[in-house]
Amino acid sequence: RCRPPGVWGPVVRKFTDHNPDKIYRETLTDAIDCGLGILFCGGSVLITISLLGRHWLTAMVAILVTTISLVIFIRRWKKRGIFHGISEE
Repeated sequence: RCRPPGVWGPVVRKFTDHNPDKIYRETLTDAIDCGLGILFCGGSVLITISLLGRHWLTAMVAILVTTISLVIFIRRWKKRGIFHGISEE
């Protein structure tokens, strides 16, 4: 292993007690949330374009997919308590 010059002892000790399963779960959760966010944003753009182009069926499908992805996204964040800090004043 190559380590840059410096005092790496405290850094190595701090990060050797990591939990790979926890890191994997957090990364998977973040990836799923990113996918849901991409679906929501892409769906929002598709809704706008479809409505302007008068493609009603495409717009309805996009509204359905966008709504479902938003609801799942909000439920996942609510379950993790992310909105808790925002609601308190």
